[in-house]
Amino acid sequence: MNKKRILIALYYDYHLFGYFLHLIPILIQQGFRVDMITCCPDVHTKYQSLANSTCFNIYYKPLLRPLIRLIEHPIFRPLIWIYGWLWSGFTVRGYDAVIVPRDGRPFQHMVSAWKPSLVCQPGLGNDEKRYLIHKYKETIPFPVPRINTLRPWTDRIFGGSYHRVVRGPENLKYYTVTGEDFKEYYSRLGIPEQNIFITGNPNYEHLIHSALQAPLGHDDLMEFGIEINKNDKAFVFFSSHLSFSEQQLATLKTYIESLEKYYGDLSFILKIHPRMTVEAKNELITWAQTFSRANIHILSELKGDENNMKLIQFCEATCVESSNVGVLAAWLEKPLLVIDLDQKGYDVDNLFCLFDGVLDIRNLDEIEERLSRAKMPQVIEAQNNMVNHISKKLESPNQKIVDVLNSILDP
Repeated sequence: MNKKRILIALYYDYHLFGYFLHLIPILIQQGFRVDMITCCPDVHTKYQSLANSTCFNIYYKPLLRPLIRLIEHPIFRPLIWIYGWLWSGFTVRGYDAVIVPRDGRPFQHMVSAWKPSLVCQPGLGNDEKRYLIHKYKETIPFPVPRINTLRPWTDRIFGGSYHRVVRGPENLKYYTVTGEDFKEYYSRLGIPEQNIFITGNPNYEHLIHSALQAPLGHDDLMEFGIEINKNDKAFVFFSSHLSFSEQQLATLKTYIESLEKYYGDLSFILKIHPRMTVEAKNELITWAQTFSRANIHILSELKGDENNMKLIQFCEATCVESSNVGVLAAWLEKPLLVIDLDQKGYDVDNLFCLFDGVLDIRNLDEIEERLSRAKMPQVIEAQNNMVNHISKKLESPNQKIVDVLNSILDP
């Protein structure tokens, strides 16, 4: 029997698309022949390790890069639409299905329009976050995704269904989503319900296995200049700030002192944004020295989702404002503390606080009261409820994607 041929279009490198490194071997193991096209040298290098298999090939197309850029230019856009349709139709010949991580850009849309295609986008996008706020708080209208185009009439003429919220053709386009709420959202947008599949987040599968097999220890942190006392309770705050104002640092100090007062001896790890400047980092180091008791550690060198996962496992609890890292903490059933350095108040919508029972300590005046009332089994149960809605726990999300593909090709 001839093996089914799958084309993966991965034009650029992005950390949310790392699951393909683990999806491709499963596809090969289950009898598929897989080809990948890319115009990104980093992607080409990263996936070369899989090219040893006789069932996987990667094709580097550097000329696609200028075309992807030039299609944003109004003069060239119609011509590149025409060329793109001819190129994509020719490229997908001989394949049984196409997998793309997104279909919201012209070349992603075109290559996924000819054959049965699976759109596998993990993670929380802005539209998905806005839908959660709409559903649970009703403070904003139903969010209709914004079409990424500066030339709507050009796209209506040359782009096929690109200008629509739901890009077709409907009988060939299928979607995987991470949780129940997003299946509901996609269905309300007009995608046929039978074309939407809940698979969980394929990125988490490898990360969790790796974190469990090789957890982070005290000695590992010492390599980065961080020494955690054995008796300290360790907390980590994943910051998305590129710099901190004096007021934000004062608020953070109050949070840390309140946690120390409640939990006792404390080590607080501030995981800073990788793009923070050296000057801003040095200011934080100076600020950390103002604490009399708590051990404050500024961490920048430990990078990547896998190390983030291990750091969450190592610590007693994870502090977040709105970072998606909070979903990882909930996935690991680690307590999640929702804070707010800008002190905007409870009226401001926060993704994690949409779900009852999540530990919300945004109000500085109520931190100790809320911590004392919190019962960790109930907090973890509330976090599990959140996970089921936005990033469902399944044994193998990547295997689930393969199962979906099989159901499409062999209904």
